Amino acid sequence: MCVCVYVCVYVCVCVCVQVQTLRGQLKEREKQLEQLEKDYSLAKLSWEREEKLVVSAWHEMVRRIVVTICCGHDDEELLSLLVHLLLKLS
Repeated sequence: MCVCVYVCVYVCVCVCVQVQTLRGQLKEREKQLEQLEKDYSLAKLSWEREEKLVVSAWHEMVRRIVVTICCGHDDEELLSLLVHLLLKLS
Protein backbone atom coordinates (compact mmCIF):
# COMPACT_ATOMS: atom_id res chain seq x y z
CA MET A 1 0.00 0.00 0.00
CA CYS A 2 1.07 3.48 -0.63
CA VAL A 3 1.32 6.27 1.90
CA CYS A 4 -1.77 7.95 0.44
CA VAL A 5 -3.99 5.08 1.58
CA TYR A 6 -2.65 5.31 5.14
CA VAL A 7 -3.17 9.06 5.15
CA CYS A 8 -6.74 8.65 3.87
CA VAL A 9 -7.55 6.04 6.52
CA TYR A 10 -6.03 8.22 9.24
CA VAL A 11 -8.04 11.25 8.07
CA CYS A 12 -11.25 9.20 7.93
CA VAL A 13 -10.69 7.89 11.45
CA CYS A 14 -9.97 11.42 12.74
CA VAL A 15 -13.08 12.78 11.04
CA CYS A 16 -15.22 9.98 12.47
CA VAL A 17 -13.93 10.69 15.96
CA GLN A 18 -14.63 14.39 15.53
CA VAL A 19 -18.14 13.69 14.20
CA GLN A 20 -18.89 11.45 17.20
CA THR A 21 -17.57 14.12 19.57
CA LEU A 22 -19.72 16.78 17.91
CA ARG A 23 -22.78 14.52 18.02
CA GLY A 24 -22.25 14.02 21.74
CA GLN A 25 -21.91 17.77 22.26
CA LEU A 26 -25.06 18.37 20.21
CA LYS A 27 -27.05 15.86 22.29
CA GLU A 28 -25.82 17.53 25.49
CA ARG A 29 -26.85 20.95 24.18
CA GLU A 30 -30.27 19.59 23.21
CA LYS A 31 -30.73 18.24 26.76
CA GLN A 32 -29.71 21.62 28.19
CA LEU A 33 -32.15 23.39 25.87
CA GLU A 34 -34.99 21.06 26.87
CA GLN A 35 -34.26 21.70 30.56
CA LEU A 36 -34.21 25.46 29.98
CA GLU A 37 -37.54 25.25 28.15
CA LYS A 38 -39.04 23.30 31.08
CA ASP A 39 -37.67 25.82 33.57
CA TYR A 40 -39.09 28.68 31.50
CA SER A 41 -42.52 27.03 31.37
CA LEU A 42 -42.55 26.53 35.14
CA ALA A 43 -41.42 30.10 35.76
CA LYS A 44 -44.09 31.42 33.42
CA LEU A 45 -46.81 29.41 35.18
CA SER A 46 -45.60 30.64 38.55
CA TRP A 47 -45.58 34.25 37.34
CA GLU A 48 -49.11 33.90 35.95
CA ARG A 49 -50.34 32.48 39.28
CA GLU A 50 -48.68 35.31 41.19
CA GLU A 51 -50.19 37.86 38.83
CA LYS A 52 -53.67 36.40 39.41
CA LEU A 53 -53.14 36.55 43.18
CA VAL A 54 -52.09 40.20 43.00
CA VAL A 55 -55.11 41.11 40.88
CA SER A 56 -57.39 39.18 43.22
CA ALA A 57 -55.92 40.92 46.27
CA TRP A 58 -56.29 44.29 44.57
CA HIS A 59 -59.95 43.62 43.76
CA GLU A 60 -60.62 42.50 47.34
CA MET A 61 -59.00 45.65 48.72
CA VAL A 62 -61.04 47.88 46.40
CA ARG A 63 -64.20 45.98 47.35
CA ARG A 64 -63.46 46.53 51.04
CA ILE A 65 -62.84 50.22 50.43
CA VAL A 66 -66.12 50.59 48.56
CA VAL A 67 -68.03 48.73 51.28
CA THR A 68 -66.39 50.85 53.96
CA ILE A 69 -67.23 54.09 52.16
CA CYS A 70 -70.76 53.05 51.20
CA CYS A 71 -71.66 51.69 54.64
CA GLY A 72 -70.01 54.53 56.52
CA HIS A 73 -67.84 52.22 58.58
CA ASP A 74 -64.61 53.54 59.97
CA ASP A 75 -62.11 50.76 59.26
CA GLU A 76 -58.82 52.23 60.52
CA GLU A 77 -56.72 49.34 59.22
CA LEU A 78 -58.20 49.62 55.74
CA LEU A 79 -57.87 53.39 55.61
CA SER A 80 -54.28 53.16 56.83
CA LEU A 81 -53.51 50.63 54.10
CA LEU A 82 -55.12 52.85 51.49
CA VAL A 83 -53.08 55.87 52.59
CA HIS A 84 -49.91 53.76 52.54
CA LEU A 85 -50.63 52.53 49.01
CA LEU A 86 -51.49 56.00 47.75
CA LEU A 87 -48.24 57.36 49.17
CA LYS A 88 -46.29 54.59 47.45
CA LEU A 89 -47.98 55.29 44.11
CA SER A 90 -47.24 59.02 44.21
